[in-house]
Amino acid sequence: MHLPNHQESIWLESMLDRSNMTASYKAFWLQGIIEEIVVGNDRMTFHQVVCRMIATAWYPIVQFRLNFGVQDKLGDVVDYLNSTYHYGADIKKDKLLEELLNSGVLAQDKTFQTMKNSLYNMVPYRLIAPFFRKETSGLKDQKKNRLIAQLSQDSNEAFYKIDVATKSIQISSRWFDYIYANQILILGWLQYKLIIYLQHKNPSVPSIPMKLEPASQRNLARATKYWDAVRRHMTIRDIYTNELFTEEHFTKMDTMSIDHFIPWSFVMHDEMWNLIPTFKNTNSAKSDRLPNLDRHLSSFCNLQYDAFNYMTMNSTDLKILEDYLTIDSNKHVDRIIRLRQTVDEITFKESLKQTIMPIHQIAYNQGFEVWCG
Repeated sequence: MHLPNHQESIWLESMLDRSNMTASYKAFWLQGIIEEIVVGNDRMTFHQVVCRMIATAWYPIVQFRLNFGVQDKLGDVVDYLNSTYHYGADIKKDKLLEELLNSGVLAQDKTFQTMKNSLYNMVPYRLIAPFFRKETSGLKDQKKNRLIAQLSQDSNEAFYKIDVATKSIQISSRWFDYIYANQILILGWLQYKLIIYLQHKNPSVPSIPMKLEPASQRNLARATKYWDAVRRHMTIRDIYTNELFTEEHFTKMDTMSIDHFIPWSFVMHDEMWNLIPTFKNTNSAKSDRLPNLDRHLSSFCNLQYDAFNYMTMNSTDLKILEDYLTIDSNKHVDRIIRLRQTVDEITFKESLKQTIMPIHQIAYNQGFEVWCG
């Protein structure tokens, strides 16, 4: 992704050069500054920018458990806050930012304050280090930081000036105008940089670009229609409780609900092969935890096989079955759908298992808990 063709764009690329991004700090620090500029601020404290860093990193860490790297302490701060104060993944970014900026409780939390302060020990200086590479070559960390702060005060080219005494930065008027005028392109470029960084740290995790911001509302109407049709014409059981889908059990355990067998917060899709009916109470209890494969995988495959066979032979909307093509590399399913043939049970179930099992393992490795239900 390319920025507007100005000298500033060259400097931005230099500030976030991949070889220079050993942690996510610089990208999130820069995003925090840009967000302040967008609302009209050309002077901001370290505290303001760090709070924006935490608020921006919150969703991908809490909701999706993305790994930010062993050396990256931003994830540690987010984990501490969430485990201590239980804000949860659903908290709005603006509300979280307000809490981080103004909460008296957080202001008195010495552990949080220490962790927060550690985030700006280096990054305010190191983001603008490329402007002073020649002058600071060979210096140790603290000496380099002090010199960068001093040099920034007299620089007409640097992104900002650092005021060590007040722990604040002043954006140069040139840079302020450039970022404000090109904010959409710059934020898009910055998101691209974060995606590259996070994909490198999470090589097996799907849909990284969709995990940086809260997703739009999911629409499971298609899956509900599919499983309603199956339930009306077949006797099927909930794989978690082994109870039949009958009015009696709906009364006891609430309405039918569509469950993502592997949690949506990991796969980030609504493919039919990962969706099954369950009771609403059961779905709520499972939440975004992984199923116990020893207990539920066989039942899951059996239910999916029976439903697919029935819908292949009877549905007037065969397009809904196309999701199953992704679990069969030989297009065996494609031929079955087109010709309305009965699917081979062993082939179908083995294909489904070989799709589910590695995804389950990767999600588990990333920190998703296994539900004991």
